[in-house]
Amino acid sequence: MWIESLKDKTFVIYIAVSREPELHRELEIISEIVQGRSDCNVIISLANIEILTSSSLGLLISLHNTLSEKGCKLILCRVNLPTKGIFVTAGLNLLFNFADDIFVAMTKVKDSGLPESVVEHIKAG
Repeated sequence: MWIESLKDKTFVIYIAVSREPELHRELEIISEIVQGRSDCNVIISLANIEILTSSSLGLLISLHNTLSEKGCKLILCRVNLPTKGIFVTAGLNLLFNFADDIFVAMTKVKDSGLPESVVEHIKAG
């Protein structure tokens, strides 16, 4: 997980996890972070997630609702086809904002582009 402060003082939290238990733990941490903030957007890469538990799905819905109430965004990126099927089957594909990759997701967060430090961090990671 990394947290980035953009030029307009908007915070972006980005996570990329390797398996489901890690996703659940990271979602709990992110939920705690965003509770006290009104300027926090979240991007979650689900590229390595093949199975999405109902518990994590519930945390994603809760996080989405919390962020939406604050005028912030939750963007899911690099969602593979089987995982995307879970969202479609549950009827949640219209609730969540999806992006093909981190660069598209960051563009959705901030139209003026990526700060240099974010670009360097993404290339390094």
